[in-house]
Amino acid sequence: MKKAAKLLIAATIGTLSAIYASNTTLYKEFEERQAYKEEILEQGAVVRPEFEKALEKSIEDIKNKNYHIVIRSADWCIPCKGLEAHLEQQGTRNSIVILEAHGRLEEIKSRLAFERLGIKTPAMPTIIIKEQGRINVYVGARYSTANPKQYVTFDETGRETNIDKIIKK
Repeated sequence: MKKAAKLLIAATIGTLSAIYASNTTLYKEFEERQAYKEEILEQGAVVRPEFEKALEKSIEDIKNKNYHIVIRSADWCIPCKGLEAHLEQQGTRNSIVILEAHGRLEEIKSRLAFERLGIKTPAMPTIIIKEQGRINVYVGARYSTANPKQYVTFDETGRETNIDKIIKK
């Protein structure tokens, strides 16, 4: 009985290894996770205290304020920089909290903090707007293909939305 169980386990492991080796997506995900672990170890698993405080305050404000806007951003994110420049140009930058993650650890920490509130933030930038008790999430930022003068983001259904209409002065 034990010998048969060992053979079955060995056959299963062999089959799974063959599937894993032939599936480049799984292999790539494994490599990315390993690189991420190494990056965290290199950074010393440190989150900047000012980022930690800003994240905590943003979570509290989303819970308690009637109107609040938070943008999840990252120092490496080109669309995030474009969005910031657009908000500055429109004069709305000062009324918005921009949480800029420096490194993968801060990026993941902020994503998980918002997920604990039930807010999915799958990409950068993510615009989170709480208005009259309702939370809306918009992902991405770029100039519209239909109207290149218009800066847009995308709602949860993937519909293109003018950023200036959702962020009021």
